[in-house]
Amino acid sequence: MVLESEKRLPLSCWNWDFLKTVVISPTPAHRCSLLFVKGPAGPLSVGEERPREITNLKTATGIVRLLSPTDCVKDRLTWWFHSGDRQCLEQAVAVAGVTTIDLAELRRWSVGEGKAAEFEIIAQRLKRT
Repeated sequence: MVLESEKRLPLSCWNWDFLKTVVISPTPAHRCSLLFVKGPAGPLSVGEERPREITNLKTATGIVRLLSPTDCVKDRLTWWFHSGDRQCLEQAVAVAGVTTIDLAELRRWSVGEGKAAEFEIIAQRLKRT
């Protein structure tokens, strides 16, 4: 769905034959930018806590700061715990399935969120196979 506030721009600065236009925000950083990522105003939190660790990913265009895998799972579980969002639960399980997470830390954090029982229900699904 394209909103009135969005506009379609040709990708004149990109050589992608399969993609002729892209929907971008009305205030892109540069006319050749494909993506405009805007985060929350902050401070960043996972549930009621600040993230324990921020990971730096070096790319050709600079450094991208990311949540650690464990904090990423916390973020996804926050939505499942407090909103019942099953898609977020599946995303947490997917992250846990491809990287190492700290289950003891997730258990401690879940208790602090008042969701210890809910965590125990899904703890087996978060163990990497």
